[in-house]
Amino acid sequence: MVSTAFYLGKEKLRHSLGRPSRSDFVQFAFKNYIKIINAVVASYKGRPIGLQEACNQLNQYIMEHKLQPITVGYNVTKKTDMLNPENTEIDVYVGISPNIL
Repeated sequence: MVSTAFYLGKEKLRHSLGRPSRSDFVQFAFKNYIKIINAVVASYKGRPIGLQEACNQLNQYIMEHKLQPITVGYNVTKKTDMLNPENTEIDVYVGISPNIL
């Protein structure tokens, strides 16, 4: 499953492909395949509640290396374990501009 999050004004909108949280505002279609070129990735393993810290570290890396993000973050859930949520594995991808300015 792939999901994204973005801000519209002061309201945060989150959606999984095909399942927006505000279906009256945004409509999405399920994609079997997406391709992101020139991306940085954070691989996270642990309880899903800790994913925000991994995203913060990824954003810090992007800023420290003066990279220019061109996409929102895409979360790819690689493994879920309802009995042992600390074994959840999620990759977060952010597309980066290949241009050097």
